[in-house]
Formats: sequence, structure tokens, C-alpha cells
Amino acid sequence: MLKTDYRIDGLDDMTIEMSIRGTAHFMNNIVSGWYSLDEVNLTPGGKVKLLFTPTDEIKHAYPAKECSLVLSAHKSFSLIEKEQYSTDDKTTIKYVFLNCQINDEGQPYFHYEILQKTMAGVLPEECIHINTTAESLISEGYSRLKSIDDKARSGCMVVLENHRKAS
Repeated sequence: MLKTDYRIDGLDDMTIEMSIRGTAHFMNNIVSGWYSLDEVNLTPGGKVKLLFTPTDEIKHAYPAKECSLVLSAHKSFSLIEKEQYSTDDKTTIKYVFLNCQINDEGQPYFHYEILQKTMAGVLPEECIHINTTAESLISEGYSRLKSIDDKARSGCMVVLENHRKAS
């Protein structure tokens, strides 16, 4: 069983620069479980492109060529994705963190981390707690799989790539 939850903060900040591709349904239901985060692309100038894929049911009801958000780094923006996969023998929980920090010049930049932990047995599903941080999870035994700082605001890299179809 696979369960994914999101927590996205800062999209309601009136000063955040963003562009949206997709339907109104996508924007109104981005954290509903009907859309999965498939790619996170850091691009030059302190920007990130978040690509989402709708479930098959939503693809047919609200077709769109692309469901994405392009955001400029902003101190109020943060995203946490929690993916929990359980079998009878074990449960693996992966967290993806994307937030903004401030560099020495006072400009916000993207900080990205992936943490993961595997435990014995099937664990009950929990929502993302408001005080969930990478540091708190590391103290609970989570391992850091990836950590990227785009402090120079010049990065151009795919930092998360899920469900990519091979050609």
C-alpha cells in the first residue's frame, strides 16, 4: 500500500511570484491526493518547477497537458511530501522537503532534502505534523538520502524524479 501526503505553505502569500499550468481543479486540489509530485527541477535565478501528475480518474474528468507550478524562491514557501509504503513485513517512509533559506546577500534560495526510514511491520498512517522538520526526523533515525542547496541561485538540476516513463 502506498500513501502520499503533502503540506505546501506560502502559496497564499501575496508577494510570491508563481505561474501555474493546469486546470482550476488542479490549483484548488493540489494537496488532495488526486495529484502526485513527480519532478522537482531547480532552475537558474532561484526558481523551481514542480511537476504533478493527476490520478487516472482526474485525468479523464479534468484533462490538462501539464499540471505544474513555477515558483521563485521566497522565504514563506515550503513543501513537505510524505510517502509511506507498507507491506506485511515492513514500512518505508520517505520525506521530501523543499524550502527557502536566505543567503549572505539576503536573497532567498531553495534548500532540498530527502529523508527515509524503514521499519518492521505495517505502521498506521499519519498526516504530516505541523512541526515536522528534517532535523527532527534525523533525530528519530531517518537517513538523509539527498541534500541540495541552491545558494548561488544558479542551479539547473532535477532533484526529484518519480514515475519517469522510459522511452
